[in-house]
Amino acid sequence: MQDEVDAAINNDMFPWYFMDSIRTQREYSQQYLKDIPKWDMSKVVDSFGLIHLVHSRSGPNSPIFDMCRHILAHVEKAENFEVHEILRIRIRRTMRTPDTDETTYNTPHVDLIHDKPFWTFVYYIEESDGQTIFFDQTYEKGSNASLKESPKIIQTVPHTKGNGVLFDGFRYHAGNSPLKYVKRTVINFDFTTKESV
Repeated sequence: MQDEVDAAINNDMFPWYFMDSIRTQREYSQQYLKDIPKWDMSKVVDSFGLIHLVHSRSGPNSPIFDMCRHILAHVEKAENFEVHEILRIRIRRTMRTPDTDETTYNTPHVDLIHDKPFWTFVYYIEESDGQTIFFDQTYEKGSNASLKESPKIIQTVPHTKGNGVLFDGFRYHAGNSPLKYVKRTVINFDFTTKESV
């Protein structure tokens, strides 16, 4: 299945859309932008990327939705939960970016602003580098009073084909552009579970 997903996305006919910055996602409200803590910007490299929206609030948006839903079904079985609502499935690709090194990362963020708890699962499509970085802070809707000005890195996850990482959707996290590989591609799943509604 890993190879089928890799082949479906890494081919000349797969449609991509350009995104100039992760900071300016349309899903983010003005309140969220005000609530972003004051990160140590010397470590942030705001890279461009390519995106493919698989599923949005209005429903499936891509011919590979069933393939992506199959991945999520494996996560449901492994972690013993049931998805209640898929909020978004999006594929994101970053390429080598100037000024990137092992100590930098893309803009810390949460994938969505949602009124209830949700989960995020990041699936790594092909072999690459550029880890996923997790910080010691979570987003609190409408307030950043409890956020530190310099959140600490608490965990990093390497980009390995077929692997993924499941975490609280309100956890601040960031990716990093690849250094040794040409591209780094992930599928981001954002969803609620029946236990969390």
